[in-house]
Amino acid sequence: MMREQLQKLATTPEKSWKRFKLGVVLFAFSVGLIIAGAQLNHLLQIPGLLMLGAALLFSGWGYLGILSSRLLDLQNNWLKHTKKKP
Repeated sequence: MMREQLQKLATTPEKSWKRFKLGVVLFAFSVGLIIAGAQLNHLLQIPGLLMLGAALLFSGWGYLGILSSRLLDLQNNWLKHTKKKP
């Protein structure tokens, strides 16, 4: 069951990397909005906080895809090297 989930998440590591980078950029922008809201207008903090949650979910989804790809590669290499040869 876990192997199927890893395979499903690891199908497109390039797309996961793009998701992760976009999430990090959105995270930085939302932190900028929160800081600007603290300095200028407190109403800027609300969209910053909403965007922060979305950015964390998006980058987490991308990171999970990258991590599952790496784990699946490690598992495949381990299985390949531990097979007993006749």
